[in-house]
Amino acid sequence: MLEDELMKCIDYWHIKCPYLGSRKILDKVRKEGYAIGRKKVRRLMYEMGFTAIYPKINLFKQNFKEAVVPYLLCNYKMNFPNQVWSSDITEVVNNS
Repeated sequence: MLEDELMKCIDYWHIKCPYLGSRKILDKVRKEGYAIGRKKVRRLMYEMGFTAIYPKINLFKQNFKEAVVPYLLCNYKMNFPNQVWSSDITEVVNNS
């Protein structure tokens, strides 16, 4: 019976604040009057499939492949001058 109440309390706080981990949820649960430890909160969160939402490692590299532009002329045969043009948009920065 006690674990069911704890799971409901943990579920409430996880839905309200999904970015909280087991330590912060433990603080919220203890303020509601339950005397339990962090390991029990962590175990119950694991059983319910709850994890804190936070930026994972290398999050900034997620869309890196979108920046790669394929070379569209790789199978194109250039037979005469001025058939294909290109431009260079390199920017020179002087650090001195």
